Amino acid sequence: MAQPDPTSTWVLSLPAIRWGIDTLGAQAVHPTFAMFLYLRLQSKNGSLAQATAEDLKPLLALPGAPGKPHYLPLIDRGDHSNGLLPTFWRAGNLAGMWSPRSLFRQVPARFMSDNSGYVMPADYADQAFSKLLFNERISALALGAYLLRNYGFQIAGTPDPADIVAGFRDRFAFDNPKEFDQLFTTAVPGVTFPWFEPSTGAPTPITAWAAPGA
Repeated sequence: MAQPDPTSTWVLSLPAIRWGIDTLGAQAVHPTFAMFLYLRLQSKNGSLAQATAEDLKPLLALPGAPGKPHYLPLIDRGDHSNGLLPTFWRAGNLAGMWSPRSLFRQVPARFMSDNSGYVMPADYADQAFSKLLFNERISALALGAYLLRNYGFQIAGTPDPADIVAGFRDRFAFDNPKEFDQLFTTAVPGVTFPWFEPSTGAPTPITAWAAPGA
C-alpha cells in the first residue's frame, strides 16, 4: 500500500467502479448485506438504537433512473449473467424498505431485528455468512470499489487495490482479522485498467492506509 499524504487525493476510476458492480452482481448476495454492514458498525459504535436506513443514502445514491435514486448491485436470486441489471436500482424510501419490521419479515435478515428495533447478536458474523452470503465469501475489493466511489484517498505515490481494501475495512471498522477473513476475500483480478485517478473535485476524504488491522 502507498503511504499517507494529506496533500495528494485520489479517487476510484470508473473502470474500477464498474468492475466492482459487475463482480458484486455476479454473486448471490442478499441485498440486506448492505444494511448488515451499517448495523454492525452502529453496534460497534454503541449507536444501534439510533440506527436508520436513511444513513445509507450517501453510500447508495446514484443518478440515472427516474424515481429510483439508489443503486445496490446485490441480488440473491435470478440470472446473474446480464451485467447491469434494472433490479439494482432502488426507490428512495430506504427507511421503509429496511425498517426493523421489514427486516423481520425477511427470513435471511431476521437476525438483525426483533420486529420493533434493530439488533446485532453475538454470532452476527456466522449468521451473515450463512444467511446473507449463502456460505460464500464476498470480495472486499469489489465492495470497496463501489461503496467508496465518492471518497478521496489521501495517500502518496500510486495507490493500489490494497488501499481500497484497507479503506473498506476502515470505513466499516473491520479491525478483527478473523472476522474479516470469515466474510471477505481480498483477491485482486488480473486487469489492465488503473484503479485510481487523481481527484479533481472535493470528495469525502478517507486515509485508506490507516485501516485498523490492515
